[in-house]
Amino acid sequence: MKAYELLSNPLNWNKGNYASDQFGHPVLTNSPLAVKFCIIGAVYKCYNDDENMEAVYRKLVEACEGNPTGWNDRPDRTHSQVIALLKDLDI
Repeated sequence: MKAYELLSNPLNWNKGNYASDQFGHPVLTNSPLAVKFCIIGAVYKCYNDDENMEAVYRKLVEACEGNPTGWNDRPDRTHSQVIALLKDLDI
């Protein structure tokens, strides 16, 4: 699964935590309770066991000017912008 597929539903995207449960409480990205993810959490969830994880992460860092977490968590950042970036990067 690609990160943009994981986040395709706006209810699965969040800010402030890599991953959250249904109530918004922080959880590990690989927790079975994780249902909401920031851009980094989605990448970790989808590519953690992938041999290309480092390359995927580097591509994301470059696209977000070195700070994917800050990019994701900007107050004016929208779900559609996150999906567009992930689709453009094909991750």
